[in-house]
Amino acid sequence: MAKQNSYFTSMVAQRGPEWLMTLRPDEIQNATKKIVRDMAKGVVDYERFGSAFLDPKFMENLLIGLSNELESNTFNYNGCSMLLNAYPQTPNLPQHVAHLSKVVYAYTLVYNKLLDVKSSGNIGYLTDVSGMLYNDRMHLV
Repeated sequence: MAKQNSYFTSMVAQRGPEWLMTLRPDEIQNATKKIVRDMAKGVVDYERFGSAFLDPKFMENLLIGLSNELESNTFNYNGCSMLLNAYPQTPNLPQHVAHLSKVVYAYTLVYNKLLDVKSSGNIGYLTDVSGMLYNDRMHLV
């Protein structure tokens, strides 16, 4: 099986070993989807890149990006669910609601895990994310 590149290995390749110092807050926030996708796929090497999750700038901006994604997807989920209740025969809407439900679950899970890491300083909380999101990883596009 070919080795998959993660956000972190790409950053090291592009910016060198001090990549974390070169990131701006908006770059971290914009990379949130990619980071969560990589976590769900299990391609993040926490032994090598776990220290990034302990970096205050990285963690805070990742949490901001996750909060934004979670809010946006929750609004979409709630709106589509209400529409489905009012018009249950709308084509493809049940599948879209199910998809949004999986996305909201994934972002909520990762957000809560990151809060655990932030409060404890233990990146071990992240090691089971890929297992917990294994069945839902295809919804994180």
